[in-house]
Amino acid sequence: MEPVLETDEKILCRAEIALASYWSQWIVATVFVIWGSSGAIVAAFAAQKTLTLLSLALLCLGAIYMLPPIMAKRASELVITNRRIVAKSGLIRRATIAMSLARIESVRVEQSIVGRLLNFGDIVLVGTDRSRERISRIKRPLAFRRSYQDIVTSPDTRKS
Repeated sequence: MEPVLETDEKILCRAEIALASYWSQWIVATVFVIWGSSGAIVAAFAAQKTLTLLSLALLCLGAIYMLPPIMAKRASELVITNRRIVAKSGLIRRATIAMSLARIESVRVEQSIVGRLLNFGDIVLVGTDRSRERISRIKRPLAFRRSYQDIVTSPDTRKS
């Protein structure tokens, strides 16, 4: 995130993508891994080459299902600086959102029932010009909004 920062800009708060927000993908991946592992154990005792190959294929499929959430988490950043909120996402196709603290009218948090249970949700930045920027799948979104409010109300935070 440091290359995107301006001079005299300091990171005051960081947030990250919640791996729990990919819960349905984790369930599918877990099922494939369990089936693959079970099949591999049975194949080892039964000496079945076909079952071994099928088990390995299921294990690989489970691993493939686990990759997108991990890659999304590693390729995303969300910070509040003393001047703005900056969000970057994407590994190959990069998207960057930057909104000045002075131009943010409100920070909304949207959570589904599962999001409330697993503590993740979307942050919606509403600008003074009524523009909206959505940042999805954030871990602990209420804490992020609380940090934003603390930073904005702090007397030493400069707005520009």
